[in-house]
Amino acid sequence: GQILLVAGMGSIGLILQQLAIREGANVVAADPLASRRELAEELGAIRTVDPQAEDIHEVCRGLTDGRGADRAIVAAVGPGPVRDTIRATRPGASILLFAQTHRGDEVAVDVGDICLDEKRVIGSYSASVDEAEEAADVVFEGHIELDRLISHRIPLSEAPRAFDLAGRPTNEALKVVIVSDDDA
Repeated sequence: GQILLVAGMGSIGLILQQLAIREGANVVAADPLASRRELAEELGAIRTVDPQAEDIHEVCRGLTDGRGADRAIVAAVGPGPVRDTIRATRPGASILLFAQTHRGDEVAVDVGDICLDEKRVIGSYSASVDEAEEAADVVFEGHIELDRLISHRIPLSEAPRAFDLAGRPTNEALKVVIVSDDDA
């Protein structure tokens, strides 16, 4: 299978990793938070990378006889993950930007990495009706593990605490769900 780099192991990155593995990809998962890398490994990543301690490009080259990742998904915000992911892919690779949802966010990249190596950078924001139906089938038929992504279930009466937890990525918080006070 091809090597797919997924940068950002929040809930979306972990879902995308599972979907890619389901389609036969070998996933390299990159995230600065240890708990997220551990969960990515438990969910099937062949290698995890702390981008603050290791060079993602060198890790991907080491797994591909020097080529770099065949494809990549950026499911993390900020300029670092985009720049590092583009650099970590092989010539001709496709890179999907999945978390860049704010206008005005700018990223400095080496355009030679894109143009000279003929890489394709693709943006994605939402899905078509057909894709939504397929996604529902995957979820409701249990093809991916979603329960393991929920780190906290917080009662509605404590909603401010839930928003505070969800707003600051930590090793303890992944996906925070607000439930009715009766279900807490």
